[in-house]
Amino acid sequence: MKNEIRKIYENYGELLLHYLLFLLSNRADAEDVLANLFFKIVRHQKRIFRARNLKSYLFAMARNEARDFIKAQIKKQKLEEKMATSLIEPKDKTISFEEKEKVNLALSKLPVEQKEVITLKIWQGFTFKEISQILKVSLDTCASRYRYAIEKLKEELKR
Repeated sequence: MKNEIRKIYENYGELLLHYLLFLLSNRADAEDVLANLFFKIVRHQKRIFRARNLKSYLFAMARNEARDFIKAQIKKQKLEEKMATSLIEPKDKTISFEEKEKVNLALSKLPVEQKEVITLKIWQGFTFKEISQILKVSLDTCASRYRYAIEKLKEELKR
């Protein structure tokens, strides 16, 4: 099977890369997507070798990988924008500017994973279940990150 995968890469790798470059307009992204595509090809090689038209099947796979990549980038960008906005403008607008600055400073000292959970839970109102789905971690991991973050924030805000 290794030789067959090598032949697929030799015969279609460059063509697929050019197609992905057209779809993504970024060489690094196209190369990443191509690498992911070949991981899937290796994982699902039995199904791929049963395809009636290998070239069409590979290009459909490439299109789907590019689409998934774009969706993930958009989702990541929206989440980052929400986090940035929420750090500046929490739902409770009754706190003073100094308090806001103190909270933002304390939040900035948290690890990214804890900051994400706090932001999604407090400012965006998501449940732990929703947060675990967004971040693709277990429910217990979300709750732990939240608990540790709250403890760190309490310590920081006492100072």
